[in-house]
Amino acid sequence: MGSGGERFVRAIMPSLAEQEVCIDCHNALQTLEPPWKLGDMMGGLVIDRHAAPTLARIRKEPVLLGALMLLLCYGIGVGFYSLAARAQRVRAKVERQAQNRMIDVIKSLSGGIAIFDSNNRLAMVNPAFERMHARMTDLLQTGTPFETILREQVRRGRLDLGNEEPENCIARALGRYRKLRGSIESKLSSGRWEQVREQRLDDGGMYEVVLDITEEKDREVTLRAAKDAAETTNQAKSEFLANMSRELRTPLNAIIGFAEIIQSKLFGSEASTHYTTYGKDILDSARYLRDIINDVLDMSKIEAGRYALELPEVSLPELVEACQKLVAGRLETGQVTLGVAIDTSLPPIFADPRALKQILLNLLSNAVKFTLAAERVDIVARLS
Repeated sequence: MGSGGERFVRAIMPSLAEQEVCIDCHNALQTLEPPWKLGDMMGGLVIDRHAAPTLARIRKEPVLLGALMLLLCYGIGVGFYSLAARAQRVRAKVERQAQNRMIDVIKSLSGGIAIFDSNNRLAMVNPAFERMHARMTDLLQTGTPFETILREQVRRGRLDLGNEEPENCIARALGRYRKLRGSIESKLSSGRWEQVREQRLDDGGMYEVVLDITEEKDREVTLRAAKDAAETTNQAKSEFLANMSRELRTPLNAIIGFAEIIQSKLFGSEASTHYTTYGKDILDSARYLRDIINDVLDMSKIEAGRYALELPEVSLPELVEACQKLVAGRLETGQVTLGVAIDTSLPPIFADPRALKQILLNLLSNAVKFTLAAERVDIVARLS
């Protein structure tokens, strides 16, 4: 405070020893002996100033500093907000691009895609799904319930229900939709087949994939038919071998039996008539055996479609007599009586003698085989 009442600000500035010569506050030369050291404060410089400008400056500096700090913080906040907003915009743009790419991929798929929300209402379908459900494109709008689409498929006759009741089909499909287990194959009324696979989404919705599997089904049918044909062929081969075994044994047994009779001279050395007859039977059996072998060799011609039947005149009585001789041994072993009733007035017929003889012999052999002892088998031929 000055003498006139003014306010002063007194600043005391320390003086430092910058050289080896020091003076005190009275400008007296001081010795350099301790305790003085270079850099020690030797005194002070007093400066008095009017207080008003200084106080005003002191008051303004915090306000300016605060404003400056506020502006700095605001700038930093705005910068961070701008960066965050930009990052959010970039992220949203990337998500939109990814979503658009996903939608483009779904639209380009050959399989039908339908997406339902958590309330079981249609959210979107791709063009393939619309083509597959051409009868009901008017229902393939956003918000259509899943059950409505299912019921309309049944009502409009898109599905081939067979003998199943419509409501049973709908109830079965709804039950499958609630559980979403695996896939199901359905036949359409158009004759085509489709495979439907449904999968639950994380948000509670569901997507449905529909694939046309008609070609796969056709291939399955073809493969199954080929398998059945192969099995039938194998069975036919087995039956053929069994029949051939029987056909070969019949004439061979006759040949062996007659030959043994002749060799043992069962009727005496002078019974030439019997032996001549047996020799003829052996010859007939051998010829029949040769015919059977010829049949086997002719199989290639039959498979190639080049087998030609010979149709000469055939006498049924002679044919029956030849077959009767071939099964004579089996008749005796099985104690079966054979009766023959052939109308002598029968005219000759045009037939393949070898094939006809094999047919008659097969019938006769089976009849004898499955007839009990002491019973009778009859061969009857007459005009109808």
